[in-house]
Amino acid sequence: PFRIVGYPEHTYTRPLSMVGELMGAAEFCFVTITQRVLASLRVRMHYGHPDFIDGFWARTRGGVSKASHLVNTNEDIFTGYEMLGRDERGTYVDWLSQEKGRETSFMEAFTFEAKLAQGAAQQIRSRHLFYLNKRLPILVKLSLFFGSIGFYLMTLLTTFSIKLYVYSLLMF
Repeated sequence: PFRIVGYPEHTYTRPLSMVGELMGAAEFCFVTITQRVLASLRVRMHYGHPDFIDGFWARTRGGVSKASHLVNTNEDIFTGYEMLGRDERGTYVDWLSQEKGRETSFMEAFTFEAKLAQGAAQQIRSRHLFYLNKRLPILVKLSLFFGSIGFYLMTLLTTFSIKLYVYSLLMF
């Protein structure tokens, strides 16, 4: 049985502003496209999106959110780490959907993205990832890496490589 079942969201605040459009597009990319890929790789976690969680399973293992808000910024992903560590499965379905409002001003969007980046940095130092990386096969480790901090590292490398490319075009 699946312990976590995720589904897509429709952001109804997309047409309100340009920031709302960009946040809605980012939400679509992460919630729909990325979650489908992570589910097919069997490393889809719980990312705070509207997921169905097996309530009995979660309550008998300490609850949905185990971490303290002082230690971890986005503690909801640790439910997914617990699921993966216990050889349980999660999935993603497209036949269910939910509407959601998203930030439509720049400062709110910046604060939200900063929270996600801080949470990804804090996940690196958790014991959950240490234990998962000790026992998972290499392909699952790589999938788990790109589903967490690897996204930000690859974005940084892509940004620097584009700047280097443009600089080299201008100089040479």
